[in-house]
Amino acid sequence: MIGNRLYPAKLLLFGEHLLLQGASALAIPSPAFGGYWIQYSTGERPLLWQQLKKILPMLAPALPLDLDQMAKDIEDGWYFESNIPQGYGLGSSGALCAGLYDRYAVGKKATDPAELKQILGDIEASFHGKSSGIDPLTAYLQEPIFIQEQTKVVPLPHGYAFPELTIFLIDTQQPRETGILVQWFLEQCNHPAFKKMLQTSVFPAHEAMISTWINGQSDSFFEHLRFISHWQSVHLHPMMPTHTALLEWWISVLNNDTTRLKICGAGGGGFVLGFTKNKAEVVEKAQVIGLPIIFPI
Repeated sequence: MIGNRLYPAKLLLFGEHLLLQGASALAIPSPAFGGYWIQYSTGERPLLWQQLKKILPMLAPALPLDLDQMAKDIEDGWYFESNIPQGYGLGSSGALCAGLYDRYAVGKKATDPAELKQILGDIEASFHGKSSGIDPLTAYLQEPIFIQEQTKVVPLPHGYAFPELTIFLIDTQQPRETGILVQWFLEQCNHPAFKKMLQTSVFPAHEAMISTWINGQSDSFFEHLRFISHWQSVHLHPMMPTHTALLEWWISVLNNDTTRLKICGAGGGGFVLGFTKNKAEVVEKAQVIGLPIIFPI
């Protein structure tokens, strides 16, 4: 078997549903999960290898991909191996699209983030129907992606977190239906009171949260994050975890200065995203509530 470059999962730190209303967002690669090209001998090809063969006809001939070479490679046993969980908002299909473009792009590969976002989005749309391009772009560039009006790649001066801060994921072990949750949020945005709340308080706090993260202002970041976490718990009930102990923990940490929880992606199941200054305390708490915890970066 021959390994190759890893295409990491995407973790949307900030943005979630607010991105749909024009707010900024920040996505980062999470190499704890990823996919890569690997070649199997005839006798050991996995059953999922057949799925790659099914994807090939979905890819439009107009895409800048060498589909003939891809078909040949599939017959030769090449397969995209991935441990990215599906349906958890980590960009499992985005990593595959990044891998397809990196391996089979015809001609000179694009370098401009906005152009790459469009191309990769078109590839993902071949079997998703619609794609923003953010997931495959993050996997392809393997850098933080700042989305504001147009796609920008920004270096974070403190890496993926402040020196004293750890990012973690809690697996709610609950399924979710992203489309239904997105539709619910968009419907709320049609209500004048909800829309006014977004514009006057939520958007400013959200933008300040991202700005303080990028600029390394940890104390201010934690305060803005507290506002967003509390707002989500009060106004986004369908996106909140239904696990009683986890929900109680979410509310309780709003009163301390060590840990914050927030919706991850669409919410409503999958992962809950957390930030903490006390990793040991989080590990202990996760054991008490009985849910798996992952440190994705």
